Amino acid sequence: VDRDDRESGDEGDEAGMLGGSAKKPGPASSGRRAAADRADDGEVGYSVDDGGEDADQRSDNDDDDYDDDTYDESGGVRAAPTAGSGADETLLQAFIRTSFRNRSLAVVCLAGFCANFETGMAWGLIASWARDGIRIGGRQRDFFTGCYSFLKGFSQLVAGMISDRIGRRAPMSAGLIGGAVALVIAATGAGFHGRVLIGLAPVDDIKELQFGYLVLSGVLLGLSTGLMYPVLAAAAADHAPEGRLAGTIGTVRFWRDLGYAMGMPIAVLADAASPETA
Repeated sequence: VDRDDRESGDEGDEAGMLGGSAKKPGPASSGRRAAADRADDGEVGYSVDDGGEDADQRSDNDDDDYDDDTYDESGGVRAAPTAGSGADETLLQAFIRTSFRNRSLAVVCLAGFCANFETGMAWGLIASWARDGIRIGGRQRDFFTGCYSFLKGFSQLVAGMISDRIGRRAPMSAGLIGGAVALVIAATGAGFHGRVLIGLAPVDDIKELQFGYLVLSGVLLGLSTGLMYPVLAAAAADHAPEGRLAGTIGTVRFWRDLGYAMGMPIAVLADAASPETA
């Protein structure tokens, strides 16, 4: 019975082909048949997939697709730029948003301003005051500025690592408070001829104690400024809207570097009143 069915099926296929009603083989079956013939002939490197293409050729085509700008490194389709990616924000809008509207970024701008203001005070006003007001020699002044600069650089490395673990608020708060305390120590310990913290003492002892308080203020000021410096950019990046990072950091750095310019009115105040008051 099976032989008769096969014979009848073959006769039907032949009749259909003669009559033009047989279905022509599609490109997929043709590709599979060609690849099978190559494999039967002993050729290596040919395999058949569902679409009838060679696997090697399909792999080459996939590599070409990933090289296109439409795909990212993981093979996914790149997201098209959105309207809120920062291209539609003007310079004035970015400045107002970072400086005033976003309270977190406004605090970062203020902290950056104070950080460079303290740096300008250490390198400018305090060093000049130590030379002209306290009559401290050049080597002692260099030691003061060296303590400030070294500890500022060292504390930046530590503060950056700590802020990644405990957050940005604690290092920035400690830096602001420590800087204020350092300036008070410099004014009351080394200033006013030592009468505030030192009291009555021989002249030579007063000079040494004034220098000691000055160094103490420089050490504390360097540590405090270094606590804020690396955290400022990280905090700005944390609170920047998506696609507007460069404008946010640019505004924060503007306020930070503006702290240097604050030395001019402070110098005018020091000449009009006294360095301790400034």
